[in-house]
Amino acid sequence: MPIILLLIILMLPLNIHAEKLTLLLDWYMNPNHAPLYVAQKFSFFKKKNLEIDIITPTDLQTPSKLVALGKADLALTYQYHLHIFVDQGLPLQRIATLIETPLNCLAVKADGPIRKIEDLKGKKIGYKVGLGSSKAFIETLLQDAHLKLDDVEMIRSSHSMNAGFLSGQLDAITGVYRNVEPFIMAEKGTPIRLFYYEEHGVPPFDELIVVTNPTKSNPHTLKLFVDALEEASQYLINHWQECLDAYIKDHPEQKNETLQKIWQETLPRFALRPGALDIYRYENFAQYLKKADVIKTLPIIGSYAKDIRAYH
Repeated sequence: MPIILLLIILMLPLNIHAEKLTLLLDWYMNPNHAPLYVAQKFSFFKKKNLEIDIITPTDLQTPSKLVALGKADLALTYQYHLHIFVDQGLPLQRIATLIETPLNCLAVKADGPIRKIEDLKGKKIGYKVGLGSSKAFIETLLQDAHLKLDDVEMIRSSHSMNAGFLSGQLDAITGVYRNVEPFIMAEKGTPIRLFYYEEHGVPPFDELIVVTNPTKSNPHTLKLFVDALEEASQYLINHWQECLDAYIKDHPEQKNETLQKIWQETLPRFALRPGALDIYRYENFAQYLKKADVIKTLPIIGSYAKDIRAYH
């Protein structure tokens, strides 16, 4: 081939189409999603030739189910939901972790009569209806104080329980995020005391994870996604104020006095190696859920949770 013709070919623009993925959030964009926001905002996805369409869901249980059906590529969910969905037969696989510590905990009023777990006896505890492990978590918490579920009154709700809690209709509520509600409640004039489940018998777990349908996804593309997410997480930790300023500019409706506190409180909870998988943690938590009768089966962890980069 003549040298001039070769040079002309090399100078031609490459027609490389970006790999497109849809990612369904677990809720509207908020500080818990900061690594995803940073990966999108600061072009970490783009640098990997990825085009990620981040979508807010209308139902918390829908994202994972849509991924299982092949209607979306990725979804944010919770580790305990993953075990439950897999137990139900949904073809899902964890490929990354966003938040690697539990957030869910039990809250009581800081100035109220409940100072220790034993004080929950005879009290009303609110918990949300639907998928999840809140009831099992509460039962384990109570067992640590030699109490049973029959020793408290469990109140189910499909809506926010904050109003009932603030009005005194509920003595305690679960589903409280330790990085968010303490600041919001304090701002409303009701400081809260938290009981952390993992300190009372519940095995530690990843709070927010990314799942895909392994039968309908491209491993190479997923690897690029995880790599971009890791780079974004590192950048977020190193430049958190810059990232927060950009977030506020893009989401001015969320700007308030507590946002920076929530942002800073959440930072150390993000996975700096989002692709890495602690198999023992997943096995231990799955066994806990089975013993609590939340799930019926114990599939091999590798069948529904992987470090995608270790296999491809």
